[in-house]
Amino acid sequence: MFISILMESFPFLILGVFISSIIQIFVTRDMIVKYFPKNKIISFLVAIVGGLFFPVCDCAIVPVVSRLVKKGVPLYAAITFMLAAPIVNPIVIVSTYYAFPGQPQIMIFRLIIGIIVAIISGILFLIFPEGEMTIKNHELDNLCNCVYCNNVNNRDIKGKISTIFKHAGEEFFDVGKFLIIGALLTSFFQVIIPKDIILKLGGNSVTAILLMMFIGFLFSLCSSSDAFIARSFLNQFSLSSIMGFMILGPMIDIKNLIMLSDIFSKRFIIKLTFIVFNITFSAICFFTILYLG
Repeated sequence: MFISILMESFPFLILGVFISSIIQIFVTRDMIVKYFPKNKIISFLVAIVGGLFFPVCDCAIVPVVSRLVKKGVPLYAAITFMLAAPIVNPIVIVSTYYAFPGQPQIMIFRLIIGIIVAIISGILFLIFPEGEMTIKNHELDNLCNCVYCNNVNNRDIKGKISTIFKHAGEEFFDVGKFLIIGALLTSFFQVIIPKDIILKLGGNSVTAILLMMFIGFLFSLCSSSDAFIARSFLNQFSLSSIMGFMILGPMIDIKNLIMLSDIFSKRFIIKLTFIVFNITFSAICFFTILYLG
């Protein structure tokens, strides 16, 4: 199970560090500050739509988001992008559609609720902003301190492309060790927790929602394939609880928290987890009342 999680996650992590490296080498802070929307409403829209053009799942989003923040993107917009990208990812949309044949409403519900949670979470970080020490090594926020990025602006296009691969390799090993730790913990919890206990708790709607959210947090599945796992629970759990599994899991899970801990402060991670968990639970309860009566 540990190996299967790594095999599923590593390709997306590689994609994420390559996108992160391209941002670092070709996109300067001045460019982002100049062209990123100043209007807060438009910046939220750009953060949501960005997931369509940067199709990275939750396995790869952390290095991309940290690089965007260090380049000058407002934290609230980066958080909105981080939470929305694994949901609005075109690959995730298609996989969810095919995981529930004949039930396209599940894919639509996941998309709508996910976007709502991402936007509200971003708004809360806008209203209650973080301090200056959100990112570790704050004095280096605007620079990549690796050996490959020294004097990169003086290189030609061929040198920059070479630097992308070298930079991606270094970042892959930096972030990958945290992914391995997260995958190990995830596989441990999947094996240790008896399935009989999970099935017995599936009857109560509120308990089932909380349980499936917790399972999504522990299992740390890739958002491009978690819908197929969610379908296996459909006979034992309500649609609302399945939504909790497919929405919270891609946004906040064990392996992502461990990867975030290498970049962001502990206060930020606790605040992010608290906000996302509560907004997700509230949104799904509202969905249950509105749609399922």
